[in-house]
Amino acid sequence: MINYSITHEVYTQEDLEIGEPSIAEFLSQSEWDEFRDMIKILENTEPSQDPFFFEDSDINENIWFTYYGEMDYKTGEYENRNYHPATKRDARYMFKAWKMGN
Repeated sequence: MINYSITHEVYTQEDLEIGEPSIAEFLSQSEWDEFRDMIKILENTEPSQDPFFFEDSDINENIWFTYYGEMDYKTGEYENRNYHPATKRDARYMFKAWKMGN
């Protein structure tokens, strides 16, 4: 099982101009998923660090994976979701899952 947390940021058009989200908070501080589920979760995300400069053993818990959402046409807002590993071990498995899903 892989342990991770989820944060999100919500941006309006005005927020994008100033570079600060109107909402930035935890959605969950502790989620647990199996490796095969993590592959699906991390599809279409981008790691916070360039993955091509790292070996799997170099990955640590300071990496996170961001899903950049589409604009909600009703509200005009964008939501980004970030998936943060809890430990170095979780980070290594999340990175492997990211590579398989992307």
